Amino acid sequence: MRTQSNAAHKALQQAMDEDRRYAARHPNRNHWVRRAHIGEIPVAVPALPSTNGRWFTAVRQIEPGVRVRAFFEQDKHFDTDLTEAQAAWVFRHVSGVAA
Repeated sequence: MRTQSNAAHKALQQAMDEDRRYAARHPNRNHWVRRAHIGEIPVAVPALPSTNGRWFTAVRQIEPGVRVRAFFEQDKHFDTDLTEAQAAWVFRHVSGVAA
């Protein structure tokens, strides 16, 4: 059990590092979408109904270093190369939080 917890913690740290690097490379962006890391999805979440589904993360950067994430499932071929406006729309849609 502890090994699973350590693995999930490491995956979550990787996700946070990935968002930090993305924000540094794109200082004018406040929203982006990426594939979710396994450590971000709670164990209690039911399995996806299809093998074609994947978990994604919509990220909103409130200010440098302060980010909110919303998780959603979508077809595994979902394109995460979105503009700022598109990523902001996805974040608002899946989180219910106005940007």
